[in-house]
Amino acid sequence: DYHVVNIPDREGIIGRYGTIDSAYFKGIDHISGNHLLFYYDKGECTIEDLNSTNGTSLNGVPCKPTVKYKIQKGDQIQISTLCFEVIEM
Repeated sequence: DYHVVNIPDREGIIGRYGTIDSAYFKGIDHISGNHLLFYYDKGECTIEDLNSTNGTSLNGVPCKPTVKYKIQKGDQIQISTLCFEVIEM
């Protein structure tokens, strides 16, 4: 079972109160209100953990809060206990 999350062209936030697919994330208690920022600029997409309670990992490596990480097709992003794969950029 999987869920597709569409990332906007410029930026967006995943979280219970975020701007990306908030209806899906709203009922998930272990996701912070504003958990993860996606930012897309000049052909590159980055993620940044917004000092979330349960953390974010990129390809199995924990992300430091407020540090930007470049992502690409095939990367695995874990938000608390939810795992997503970047399938298209």
